[in-house]
Amino acid sequence: MKQHEVILGADTHLDVHVAAVISETGKLLGTLSVSPPATGHP
Repeated sequence: MKQHEVILGADTHLDVHVAAVISETGKLLGTLSVSPPATGHP
């Protein structure tokens, strides 16, 4: 099975956290947006 490198970037904010994955050629592979916990981070 051939392995490929990807780049993961994350941007955290008060209301939403967003992550994106791009391929080694720069193609956007996917994104995910999630709300942070209401209680904050421990």
